[in-house]
Amino acid sequence: MKLLPIIGALLLSTAPAIADEFLYMACKYEVNIRYMRLPSKEIIDEQDLEDIMFFKVDLTNKRIRLKRNPTWDDISVRNNQIIYDIKTRDDGSSFQGTNVIPLNPPGPSYSDWQARIPKVLRVGKAKGECVEIEPSVFEKGFNQ
Repeated sequence: MKLLPIIGALLLSTAPAIADEFLYMACKYEVNIRYMRLPSKEIIDEQDLEDIMFFKVDLTNKRIRLKRNPTWDDISVRNNQIIYDIKTRDDGSSFQGTNVIPLNPPGPSYSDWQARIPKVLRVGKAKGECVEIEPSVFEKGFNQ
């Protein structure tokens, strides 16, 4: 009989994201982007902005998709964090970046990335906070 309260506490302490196998998040970032001329790396522009990104994380298959991009990308999970690495290359341009997102929001998130076109390099750094959202919030934004 004493086990029943313990089991109940364990079930209640399980994050809803794990139970559903999907985690939906909104992350608000403060972003800094530097534009540099290549090959000199002379800074030709710099921007500071705020951005909100919406994520759907498939914890079973270890993949993620963004509201802005309906394709799934692979992730890894380490130290209670989701690590989202991406690299693309296309006809003289390339993009590579890493985004670290909390597995159990709310929590901090950060991102570092570089995008290169033949004569310009964009370097971005973002820091922010993520919160868990309802699936309907993600899907509504995703389908607009």
